[in-house]
Amino acid sequence: MVRRVLRRGVLVLGLVGLGLGGVALSEAPAQAQGSQMVRQLEEALARAVNKYDTLQLQAAEKELQDAISQGLRFGVNDPVLAKLHVMLGVVRYGLTQDEGDAYEAFVSALEVDQGAQIHPDYQTPTLEAIMDRARAAVPPKTGGGGGKVEPEVIGRPEMKHVKIETASFGKPIDFVAEVPPTVPLYRITLNYRRYGEREYKTLEMRPDTETRFLATLPGGEVRSNQIDYYIEVLDRTGKILVASGGPGSPLNIVIFGTDGSDLPDDPVEQPSSGGRQWVYLNLLGGTGIGFATAPPRYYPQLEIVPGLAPAPFHVYGELGLKVSPEVDVGALYRYQVVEQEPLFAGARVR
Repeated sequence: MVRRVLRRGVLVLGLVGLGLGGVALSEAPAQAQGSQMVRQLEEALARAVNKYDTLQLQAAEKELQDAISQGLRFGVNDPVLAKLHVMLGVVRYGLTQDEGDAYEAFVSALEVDQGAQIHPDYQTPTLEAIMDRARAAVPPKTGGGGGKVEPEVIGRPEMKHVKIETASFGKPIDFVAEVPPTVPLYRITLNYRRYGEREYKTLEMRPDTETRFLATLPGGEVRSNQIDYYIEVLDRTGKILVASGGPGSPLNIVIFGTDGSDLPDDPVEQPSSGGRQWVYLNLLGGTGIGFATAPPRYYPQLEIVPGLAPAPFHVYGELGLKVSPEVDVGALYRYQVVEQEPLFAGARVR
C-alpha cells in the first residue's frame, strides 16, 4: 500500500512539473533539484517501511533519521517530510514502547503538515491517542506562508534561538538562547549528537543575563561532518515548557574541514616506540588425558590396555618469527616432565 501511494505521489509531481512550462529558465535547475530531493526522500521512506515490515527496527530508524536530516538541510517543505516524521514515531514506539518518543515525532510531523496521519497499516489505538495529543499541542497555522518557520530564528515565540548552520572541525561552538522572564523555567539544556550516533548528550546552558543563556560545545566533540542538536526549556518537574527542535527533528550543523569521515570515539592504539615485533616466545604448562591404543614405544615390556590414560604435567614451548603483523612461523615442542618423555615436536605457520 505504501509503495503504491509513493508511486502515485511521484506521478503527481511529474504531472505538476509538465504544467510549469512558463516558469523562467533560470528557476528550472532549482526546481529540478527540489523535485529530485523529494523523490530521494520518498525512496528513503519506502526503504524504511520495508525494513520496519521485516522487523529491522533500528535500521529503519536510522534510514528515517538520515532522510529527515537531509530534508531539513536542503529546506524541503513537502508532505513527504511529515510522513517521514510520522513513520519515525511509529518505529521508535516499536523500539522503546515510550509514548514520548512517538509524541515528539508526531508533533514534528504536524508542524510540517497539519493533515499528517498514521498510515492505516500501522494504526493502533495507542498510536492514534498519541497523535490526537500531538494535534492538540500544535496550534493551527494562519496566513498563507506555507507553514515554514523563518530560517533566521528557530523556536516558538517564547524562546529565540539563531540556528547555527555551519562550524569548523575541532573548533568550539557557542549556542545562545533567549527566554523572556515570563516563562517559569528551571533549567535549559542543549542536547547534541554527532552524525551516526543514536543517543544525545546533554549540556546545561548557563545564564548570561536575566533572559540570555549560553552553552559551548568543546572542540573535542566537534569531530563529525554533521552535528544534530536541540534546546529544551524545562520546569522543576522536568516538563518541557518550550523547545527549539527535538529528538526526532533536530537542528543540523554542517561541519567543514574534515575529510568526510568521522573520527572514532576510542583512541587509536599507537605502535610501541620500540618498532615492530620480530620474534616471540611462548612457554606454557599443563596436564591432561589421552586415549592409548598402540603398544608402548619406550617401554615395550609394559602391557597397555586401550583406553583413557592421564598425561602427567608437561610443558609447551614455542619460538617464532613474525614475518608480518598478520603472519608468523614458529617451531614448537611439548615435553612431559613427570615421565620425561617428548610428546610432540613440529612447526607451524599462522
